[in-house]
Amino acid sequence: MRIPVLFISLALTGAAASDPGFVLAVPPLQLVTNEADFAPLGQSVAAAVAAALQQTPPPDGARLKLLLGLRVHLALHFGNHAAALDAAAQIRALQTDPAERAHAGLTTEAIVAAKHDPILFEKEFSARLATLPRTPAIRAVLTRAREKVAASTETALLDDVRQNIAPRLARGEPCTLEIADQLVRVRHRLAGILPLRAALLRAYDHWLDAAR
Repeated sequence: MRIPVLFISLALTGAAASDPGFVLAVPPLQLVTNEADFAPLGQSVAAAVAAALQQTPPPDGARLKLLLGLRVHLALHFGNHAAALDAAAQIRALQTDPAERAHAGLTTEAIVAAKHDPILFEKEFSARLATLPRTPAIRAVLTRAREKVAASTETALLDDVRQNIAPRLARGEPCTLEIADQLVRVRHRLAGILPLRAALLRAYDHWLDAAR
């Protein structure tokens, strides 16, 4: 029988009382590589995020960005496209840099429009990039984004779990929302972004080459 993933208050562990903690049923590396093991955690984190976003007063600053990022990743993962687009729009509105704001959410929009199909995704994403002005600021943002995608290989993602996440949990550190966020991001990239990686790189390269 599979053990459910629960989220609990960390008030007794020294963390903020409002910060949920998660009890993992399997080791983190197995969690991020097996959908059957990941899904219960994803659902528990999604519920915790929904509750946190409805708090009064609402979260702000880095906390709000973390929560909205989680909502985007989990909504895409579970096929809740309306929620993904809504959260992406909120993230865009929080961007203070105009170039970052222009780029924010384009990947999410293209994934939803393409229904996760890699071939259609490249067309949708390239069309959105084509609307961006060819300025040095936009070029810098897209260059950084391309470098991040290029570095997101399966080996690098799994090494991140082995080297940076698993040791923290092995030392007895509670799985806070911050650690859960890292696990969700790795799973999102493995399952949702790696299949689109080649298309992303081609789209970024096309824009950057055309803007020289």
